[in-house]
Amino acid sequence: MKAAIISVGDELLRGDVVDTNASTLARLLGSRGIDVTTISVTGDTVTSLGRQLKACIDTADLVVVTGGLGPTRDDITRLAVARVVGEELRLDRSSQERIRLRFERSGKPLSEANERQALFPARAEIIDNTHGTAPGFICRSGGSTILCLPGVPFEMEAMAASAIDRALLAADEREQRATMALRLVGRSEADLDTSLGSLMDRDANPLLGLTVQEGEVRLHMTARPESGQSAESVLAEGEIKIRAALGKSVRADGGMVDLLAALRAKGWRIATAESCTGGLLADRITDVPGASDVFAGGTVAYTPQMKVEALGVRSETVQRGGMVSEAVAREMAEGICTRTGAEVGVGLTGIAGPGGGTPEVPEGQVCIAIRTPEGLMAETLLFEGGRRRVKERAASTAVRLLLDLLEEVPGGGRGGSAR
Repeated sequence: MKAAIISVGDELLRGDVVDTNASTLARLLGSRGIDVTTISVTGDTVTSLGRQLKACIDTADLVVVTGGLGPTRDDITRLAVARVVGEELRLDRSSQERIRLRFERSGKPLSEANERQALFPARAEIIDNTHGTAPGFICRSGGSTILCLPGVPFEMEAMAASAIDRALLAADEREQRATMALRLVGRSEADLDTSLGSLMDRDANPLLGLTVQEGEVRLHMTARPESGQSAESVLAEGEIKIRAALGKSVRADGGMVDLLAALRAKGWRIATAESCTGGLLADRITDVPGASDVFAGGTVAYTPQMKVEALGVRSETVQRGGMVSEAVAREMAEGICTRTGAEVGVGLTGIAGPGGGTPEVPEGQVCIAIRTPEGLMAETLLFEGGRRRVKERAASTAVRLLLDLLEEVPGGGRGGSAR
């Protein structure tokens, strides 16, 4: 099944706003085994959108349009779609009432312009928007399905997954493929390609694809029916082969669930002392529901003074090796344990760039230290990429090191001191 994405808005063409909706939609479609063949941007005119819709309908089974569903005169998506599918715009009373109630709850007056958002092509299937006033809708044109979603990113993201599933059901294509995404910890794309070998061939079934997000690699699997086997069966067999090839690199939720489970099994708590990652590791830990029973707390100590005053790092340690050194990372890990009572402490310090690097300590160099009741370890690593990528890879690597260490440490129980 092939899909096309159209983003609507003059502000996108001018470069005033970055089009994040298209990447979100492409990712969601890809995870469902849908091939995205075209991503385009068009302005706020009925003519330009109509022309683009017709071109996409000729080549795609599903066309997803984002934007142009607001209350103003330049919000033209409803009218453009209605003209392309040959239907009149009609007022949907249920949508009108939901919009009215939303304004009533917010204490704002409902304008005639806002009521335009309850107009849809006559035979459209309407999708409620629980985060805003612009509902989405689905309609058909020949052999294609058109899905229209609002352009406000947080509204679109809240609706997109379920709306795509509804559109696929309308297209009657959903069961032809089965998909799965696995999150991989501590492996590069090149390393994974080597480990997976022929499983990465472009004619393999399931078809595999690798993407990097938040410093970790995601492996997307898309299976199709084959030799009397269902797509789900082919997918299940493929997963077994992948897990056998990659072992513990395959981790749920980027390893966070496994990390918290390992801490609970030992009766240990964890605390974080971060510099270059700016609290990113603590954020990932606390993203997991129930993390409070093992997460004692965290500190972002960004300056030498904060490292000394908040974590007890010795001034002479900073002066001797600089802020980016294994010695500083160790004292950060020790210090956060002392201040929180946690058994496991992580110290992270580095240079995310751009700028600040030297021949001795280049941009992208990060020192990670981990303290447990069983010992204290530290590693120096060098990450390539921009500032955000360095931060994300540092946090992901800290998780991998923690998992490797905790799964090797025997026993457990609270108390003890690092040696």
